[in-house]
Amino acid sequence: MENGPSSQDQFNRGLGAPPDLFGTQRDLRPVDVLPDEAESRLRQAYPCWYLDQKARVIGANQLMYWLWSIERPDQLFGTSVYHIYSGLLGKQLPIAENREFFAKKIAVLQRHIESHPESSWLYDSFLKKIAEFPELNALSRGQQPLDDEHWSSKGEWRYPVTLVTADAFGRSERVKFDVEVCRIVSEGRWLGQLVAQYRPRACRRSDEIVEREYRLAIGMFGDGEYLRTCTIREGDPRAVVGFIPKETPHSLARQVISGLESGNQRFHSVTDVSQLTGLTKQQVVSVLKAIMDSGYDGIIESDTRTVDDEELFTTQRHFDLVTPAWEKLLGALRLKSF
Repeated sequence: MENGPSSQDQFNRGLGAPPDLFGTQRDLRPVDVLPDEAESRLRQAYPCWYLDQKARVIGANQLMYWLWSIERPDQLFGTSVYHIYSGLLGKQLPIAENREFFAKKIAVLQRHIESHPESSWLYDSFLKKIAEFPELNALSRGQQPLDDEHWSSKGEWRYPVTLVTADAFGRSERVKFDVEVCRIVSEGRWLGQLVAQYRPRACRRSDEIVEREYRLAIGMFGDGEYLRTCTIREGDPRAVVGFIPKETPHSLARQVISGLESGNQRFHSVTDVSQLTGLTKQQVVSVLKAIMDSGYDGIIESDTRTVDDEELFTTQRHFDLVTPAWEKLLGALRLKSF
């Protein structure tokens, strides 16, 4: 019996034959994983997403909303990763620290366009954006090839990336990752899907940040809501089929934090925050607990309660803002006297 096309043959047809873009032949073959292994990667405590052969997001875990500054889940699913990159390029996705990332992404993008010219509109925003940066424009034209010493990995599907993320309070944090993109195969055939996982680089702070965000997501949504997948309706590449939630861990956290910081009132009860945000009391309690249990600092619980025996909360920055200087000084003197 004659064997069918190999996984590599299918891959080349899907993304175009891999050219030698940087002067030296690279290892352009991704690692193959079975569907069960791909799903296992998405369920781990690291940012991860599924992509189709046109680089559109068809699955992701909760950490990807935080990593790529996604305000609403419907902005992620069905969207080209290149469109997502274009929205952060230059600031949250700094060029100087990500030359290898951009070199490899541009190389793959060129093959996407060659293989799927009918879908080139998916990549327009990224192409327009890199044209604004001379270094990236030159890189895309092959005018600034990277020497071997610039690569952390010869594999085109392994690369480092540095992102400037924002925590639930809107504070900026720099996080470094090692990314591995794998093909999803079954019985030796590529299924037209990729899985990309972002693991923190050998940096304790990056590990702590990712672990905190994982705890926040699980604390709010639980294991059952951690992973979401969708399909893209044939013939209508913009139409996404599947349940897409309305909120992300950060969007809920920021609503509650905004409620706590509302007005000149120093502390707010759960009832106050519920009325200010439109969230139910149960949601407010759940979000507050998730924020405090995840390892975030910045939430203060008062040692007094309301007349209805409700707990009172605020944020450290709101407390500092509304508390008079003389009262802060008096408090410091009292502490010093002990």
